[in-house]
Amino acid sequence: MLYADYFDPFNCECKAYGRLKQENREDLAIRAHGYLLLTPEQEAEVEKKATGVKDPEQASWNFWGRAPEHRYLPVRAILKDLIRPQDPFSPGHVSDMWSDLEDLHRLDIIVRDINVFNYLGGKMIDFSRAWTTPHPFPTAMASYGVKRARKSDPMNLHKALIEWGMERRWDWDVIPEELIKRAAGMGTNGRYGVNPSRYDWRKWEKDPAAADTFMEHQLFARIQNADQALEPDHQEASTAVEHSSQQSGS
Repeated sequence: MLYADYFDPFNCECKAYGRLKQENREDLAIRAHGYLLLTPEQEAEVEKKATGVKDPEQASWNFWGRAPEHRYLPVRAILKDLIRPQDPFSPGHVSDMWSDLEDLHRLDIIVRDINVFNYLGGKMIDFSRAWTTPHPFPTAMASYGVKRARKSDPMNLHKALIEWGMERRWDWDVIPEELIKRAAGMGTNGRYGVNPSRYDWRKWEKDPAAADTFMEHQLFARIQNADQALEPDHQEASTAVEHSSQQSGS
């Protein structure tokens, strides 16, 4: 994978759901069954039904939001359980939601996008911003940055429960005391809770040493090489600007 691939929403979901499947913990989120690459015919049919325009080539706007250079790349879709419209969660879901989040961290999945709209029936529905090891950001970040990312998940879960429950006059006793403490930067399990870095992702690798080498050196070397490749262009541009300025001054 390239560095940018680790931040692609589709890849983020695939990595998170892959980890849940590896560990037989698909109960921690809405179940996913794989992915689809839409054919041009399927894509046109979806667009036609959504917009009413029979010929997508005649459409006056970009339905799929593609950049021009991505025009002919296939649309990717993750196939998940069909969930009927319902509330994101109810008081009876809260305890399980908190334990699910702790278990996700134990599997080294940091969600990074917990909000009211990321739940249906008390279950997580989206991992498009999740970090699942091996991932370059936790590898490159200072330990404090990783701790902040870990802390943000329970903070945002607590915020989502307050936002949804306030209008519905919930009894706040349904929110676990440990979650309240964690959101406030305290807690019996430390300020940051479960430490995802203790998860052994290398057990799934055919060659753990090679995987370590790639994550620690080769992945970031590609970025450095790309930056170095751009330097001559930057130097030429700077020289051209300087030369132009000298001519203007004379």
